[in-house]
Amino acid sequence: MSLGYAAGFFARAPRRADVRIVTLNMGLVRDSLPMLAPLIEGRLVAEGRPLRPADVDAVVFSDPGFERAHTYALLPRVRRMCALHGLRLIVLQKPEPSVAAVTLRQLPPPGDPARAAWASRRMTWPSIGRGSCCPSAPG
Repeated sequence: MSLGYAAGFFARAPRRADVRIVTLNMGLVRDSLPMLAPLIEGRLVAEGRPLRPADVDAVVFSDPGFERAHTYALLPRVRRMCALHGLRLIVLQKPEPSVAAVTLRQLPPPGDPARAAWASRRMTWPSIGRGSCCPSAPG
C-alpha cells in the first residue's frame, strides 16, 4: 500500500508544480481488503493523519491472473462499494499471454549488457494489459 507516499502528501505544503497521485494498493483477500473500510470511514491513518475517500485518487487491485475464485467473486461487490463512496477502482491485469510472449522475446538474454538498458526503456510494458485502467480495452 502507498501509505508512505500518502503520508508525504500530507507532510509537506503543496507547491503548484507538484503533481501527486495517492492510491490505496490492495489485494482482495483477508489482509488487504480490510483496509478499505477504515478508508471509507475516514479512519485509515498515514503517519498520524487520517485518510478519507476524497484524499485518495484511486484504489488499485493488481490481478496476477491466478487468484482464487472467491477473490474474483468479491470484485463486483468491491466495485459497488467503491462507487458508492466515490472511490475510483482500477483493476490492473497482466497482458494476454501472446502479448507478454512478444515482449519477453524482445528481452536480451541474461548476461547481455543490453538487458539492463532494454529493461529501463520497457518498464511500462504491463500497461498494455486489459482492464478498467485502459479505456479502450474491455474490462
